Amino acid sequence: MFSQPLEYTIAGAAGGFASCLITQPLELLKTRAQMQNAASESYSLWTAARFIARNEGVIGFYRGLEAMVIALVPSWAVYFPCYGFFKHSISQLLHCPDTESRVHVSAALCAGCITACTTNPLWVVKTRMQAEGYQGNVIDSLRYLVRQDGVRGLFKGLNASLVGTAHAGIQFPVYERLKLTIAGYQKKEQCGTLDLLAASSLSKLVATIITYPHQVLRTRLHMTGVEPSLVSSRITITTSTLPSGRPPGLLQLTKEIMHKEGWRAMYNGMLANTMQVVPACAVTFTTFELMLRWLSTLRKKSQAELV
Repeated sequence: MFSQPLEYTIAGAAGGFASCLITQPLELLKTRAQMQNAASESYSLWTAARFIARNEGVIGFYRGLEAMVIALVPSWAVYFPCYGFFKHSISQLLHCPDTESRVHVSAALCAGCITACTTNPLWVVKTRMQAEGYQGNVIDSLRYLVRQDGVRGLFKGLNASLVGTAHAGIQFPVYERLKLTIAGYQKKEQCGTLDLLAASSLSKLVATIITYPHQVLRTRLHMTGVEPSLVSSRITITTSTLPSGRPPGLLQLTKEIMHKEGWRAMYNGMLANTMQVVPACAVTFTTFELMLRWLSTLRKKSQAELV
């Protein structure tokens, strides 16, 4: 009925879609908080939410939802099958079980690099739509972005995203270890729904705390070169350029933020981020695991009927 890679793809896409619908308002607040710099008016998440509700209406909380769905769903649809493939391949290459942490770390980093390179344009558009309110569909937004910034504009923030693969390199080994520990403690072959929710939430929280600054850098790089007048009036974004007139790179932007705004700016929006990504990860991973089990059961039944 389904091949195993296709099962991973379908289950990953389902997990990404479920998390989009549930956590989009917090994703919007997180993105706006990350774009604040030292010149921005400081305001709480509650104040930001009231501002959006008053000026943009309830629909404002779902600005960029289309791009979020089209960015996140393909990302997980690419990531999970790649992770499964590399986990199997690396374990064979190293002649060790695929339950070892070194296998999980290597597979997570490889899958993260592939996913970052293939889906970066969608994440740039997602950030721009949430900040600027692009009109039209994602295809129109991609065309607009290419007209404004050229093809290179589609890959703004890719270097930060590649650095951010360290996030997956931490999260997945912790997640896999927690699953094994919980299942072993309960003497079960696999974790239940609540166990999956707990393991995915804790692993995401650990990885987020350690690697959060790269998300701020990635968001700001996505917005370099954007006219401030196009952005929400409550946000002051980084629009600096190098002497050559080019937007700053990853290292230049890091130095600029540290010099002008201090290290705390590297954690702008972390509260909103944690409130959004932890439940989003719990929904994504749990949906993925349960969907994968269901698809696997269907495949086995189909194979049994053919025998």
